[in-house]
Amino acid sequence: MILWRRIVFVLVVLGAQGVMGVVLPVFVSPPDLFLLTALALTSRLTPLWTLAVGYGLGLAQDILGAGALGFHAAGIMAGVLAAGFVQRGLSNDNSVNNALGVVAALLVKWLVFIALGYWTRLDAMNLETLLYRFVPEIITTLLLGPLFFAFFNWAFGKSRSNEDRLF
Repeated sequence: MILWRRIVFVLVVLGAQGVMGVVLPVFVSPPDLFLLTALALTSRLTPLWTLAVGYGLGLAQDILGAGALGFHAAGIMAGVLAAGFVQRGLSNDNSVNNALGVVAALLVKWLVFIALGYWTRLDAMNLETLLYRFVPEIITTLLLGPLFFAFFNWAFGKSRSNEDRLF
């Protein structure tokens, strides 16, 4: 019965991520729905599976976006790990907890992007990229976050408590 909700969720996320990149103005970076999906799954999985899912979703984003393979995968995996550290001691039902997790994940994701960009000598990692991509992405992701997490809970049900996820 809940399978159709999950299918609708996946289709809406894939469609929305693709459409927002085209519809939004150039100076407004679309929210990272793949990162939000990985973060929503952290409240339902153990830490080891969380890293695997974060890497898998990032790799899917690289493949669908025709980017450098592993770039988003490493960033989302590191962001999910950071969010897991931030959220472990807090309640699952708190909007502040979700916002702290999103901010931590975005900061670490972009730190990994900067490190990978420097390591691979990628010219796209400069101050202009940080100002016109990073800052708007944080704002749009934080604004869309509460609606996204409510949609995720509709599709997958309520999450377990932190104590249940430790093992």
